[in-house]
Amino acid sequence: MGMFDTITIKDTKDNGIELPWTSEMCELNLHTKIPEFQTKDLISCMANYSIVDGRLLLQRSGERWEDQNYHGNLSLYTYVQDQNPGKYDCWVEFRAIFTNGQLERYELVNFEKSDNTNRINSENEYIRLIQIINAKWYNKYLFHTTPWRWLRRWVWYEFWVRAGDFCRRMSYLAW
Repeated sequence: MGMFDTITIKDTKDNGIELPWTSEMCELNLHTKIPEFQTKDLISCMANYSIVDGRLLLQRSGERWEDQNYHGNLSLYTYVQDQNPGKYDCWVEFRAIFTNGQLERYELVNFEKSDNTNRINSENEYIRLIQIINAKWYNKYLFHTTPWRWLRRWVWYEFWVRAGDFCRRMSYLAW
């Protein structure tokens, strides 16, 4: 999966450049429900970017934004679940084309609308299996209790951490 960066599009209609939403995407209200996109075309370290008035800005710290003067193509994508109500999952991908730091246009690269029945059934089956596992007596009254978690964390885990530290220190004596 890897890391990605987040891009929020805050372009105003004053600059005349808008995302090319199709009529099918508008019927699903995707143009109002997608607040941000992901990309792996930039530094890919979970940074926040914004496109404002045709310029790509990087959030440095707090409210400080720095113009990137980006030149090239930028892939923007997102996955939205449960559209129209709860019947479809959608994959939306756009390309933003920048020249000398200024956004020229957006292009629709890919739009896929798929029935989410299989995904919902798989999630419900997974939830049912977790409930069955949690309902077993040894999980309910022993392994999923606060005393057991405390014992596992502060006694068992700490024992092995300290044993490892001791062994590491002993290995220094052999030099």
